[in-house]
Amino acid sequence: MRLIAGSLLLAMAGLLAVSALLRPRYPALSWLEAFAEAGLVGGLADWFAVVALFRHPLGLPFPHTAILPRNKDRIGRELGLFVEQNFLTPENILARLDRIDLAGRAARWLAQPANAASVAATITDIIPRVVGAIDDKAVEQMIAHSVASRVNKLDAASFSGDVLVALTRDGRHQEVLDQVLTALGSWLDEHRGTIQARFGSQSRLTPKWVDSYVVNRFVGAVVDLIDEVVAADRHALRESFDRYVDNFIERLRTDPALRDKAELLKQDLLRHLALERFVGMVWSEVKKRLVDDPSGAIKAQIATAILDFARQARQDPALLKRINEVTRSIIESALGRFRRQVSSLIADVVQRWDPQQVSANIEREVGRDLQYIRLNGTVVGGIAGLALHAALVLAGLS
Repeated sequence: MRLIAGSLLLAMAGLLAVSALLRPRYPALSWLEAFAEAGLVGGLADWFAVVALFRHPLGLPFPHTAILPRNKDRIGRELGLFVEQNFLTPENILARLDRIDLAGRAARWLAQPANAASVAATITDIIPRVVGAIDDKAVEQMIAHSVASRVNKLDAASFSGDVLVALTRDGRHQEVLDQVLTALGSWLDEHRGTIQARFGSQSRLTPKWVDSYVVNRFVGAVVDLIDEVVAADRHALRESFDRYVDNFIERLRTDPALRDKAELLKQDLLRHLALERFVGMVWSEVKKRLVDDPSGAIKAQIATAILDFARQARQDPALLKRINEVTRSIIESALGRFRRQVSSLIADVVQRWDPQQVSANIEREVGRDLQYIRLNGTVVGGIAGLALHAALVLAGLS
């Protein structure tokens, strides 16, 4: 398209030259000269306008040219604000949630054995990666080299604080939090009967179906919240955990009582180092079973739990309604908290882009259409030239 538009511009220049050269002999060529001259001017003007969007025409720094590269950061900010204000709005998102009955759809889908098995397979596929997030070798080396040879010389509180700082630097503490929350969610989901029995023993005046309803709603909400936290890289609970860890690290360095407890714990550790080795062996065996699971027992248990929960949820409209309400509330809260972060993310991503690369990418996407502007400008300019020439002829000025 660029070649076509450029060729048309050259054609106009050629027509202008020929008509201007031959007009004294053939006066009627004044019409062609007016058409070619105006078309050439219009084509050049639109060529300048199109090129000015992406670069400096002819490499010369004309004012207000290379618009996209120069304004990339502002465009990124405006794009982020556009998404924030027109897409990530409570009106759009929550209205959509109200229409689709998210909990009901999920329960119906998970109530199919094949779907529950698929989800269980996904979960069991993730388990090795979750388990592998713990660097056992590093922990063993730390115990073997640091504890065995230097523990008596270490300031236990300061050392513990330094370890926590190292773990928090690359987010390992969040990975541990994920594992704890996942284990807690699985335990709650699998031991609803135990929780219900304990609840019933403390509330003997209520019938069992009331106990079951209350426990299931509570456990379901907690499991949903745990899933939300595990799935989200940024969450209020994670931030609270970060603050708690940071505060605990500071207390390890400044709180005398806590430092004394750390010293006592250090001595207990030395006395029970054999127990530590035993725990390490037990953990290795548990991890092996989690990772291998050759019989598929874990996968089957997860699939059964998913099926039981989904089928029970389908028979409990109040529970589904509550799940939808909780989901709606969570998303509404998240929108209020993270809409601006999404906008900032878009702006930051665009800011990191190379200006020339951004300009080239956009030009590849829309450049074909922009070349039509040049074509239209050349043709419309020529027609306008003919109209002006006709007006001058009619007025007796040409």
